[in-house]
Amino acid sequence: MLQIPDFELDVTDEDVLKSFDTRYHGLERFKACMARKDFPQAKKELTTYFMERKNVAYFFDYSNSRPNYI
Repeated sequence: MLQIPDFELDVTDEDVLKSFDTRYHGLERFKACMARKDFPQAKKELTTYFMERKNVAYFFDYSNSRPNYI
């Protein structure tokens, strides 16, 4: 069984990056970086993917919302 760390600093970048499913379209460069164990570049590629992806359905537009204060 997978052991979940009790202390957050025990989680490495590699642990987090390995948790992504690289079969999604658009993650090819990220997957290549992971195969080479180039984790700094993999982080950059993953960030680029999230910033440029167009297949996201937003159910709430936070940019036009105003908080309700009581």
